[in-house]
Amino acid sequence: MIADSASGSYVLLLRVAQPISVVFGRFQGGQPVDVPTGDVIYIGSALGGKLGSRLLRHATRTDGSAHTIRPKLQVRLRRRGIQASPPKHKKRYWHIDYLLDHPAVVLVDVLILQTPQRLEPAIAALLNADANTHLIAPRLGGSDDTCAHVLRVVAPDGWWHELPQRLAALPDLSSSNPL
Repeated sequence: MIADSASGSYVLLLRVAQPISVVFGRFQGGQPVDVPTGDVIYIGSALGGKLGSRLLRHATRTDGSAHTIRPKLQVRLRRRGIQASPPKHKKRYWHIDYLLDHPAVVLVDVLILQTPQRLEPAIAALLNADANTHLIAPRLGGSDDTCAHVLRVVAPDGWWHELPQRLAALPDLSSSNPL
């Protein structure tokens, strides 16, 4: 087994091909949540050297199949010195797992911030306040936080590509290295 060599926070960019209704485990008492067509982001973190494994886990569905980004993501991680392998078995655990497992959802990109600090709450607060993002459901994806970590993106072209510069402007993020 290859050991991880990094910690950090990340933002996943997902594309939802059609309106869907998803039960996110016990979230909202197990009631379905409507997710509209379009782009959705998820803010997460993995500390203790587990960043590579966490990202490859997100790029893998519970049936073992991979999102198309997984091979490219593995190359990107290796280039940054992050060694990890995809999971052999995956169970749904986090809210995002339920969304990433839906056949109408594709993981299309990942913004990675290698840092030993847990920056997830600061990133979530920034993105919750962004006029180009909207709640799908309060606290979705971030039950341990006051902010939602799963957000709908209704932004002009270029918003995703400008996000690394916006995040780098946050005081806690100035020393991280976006990928």
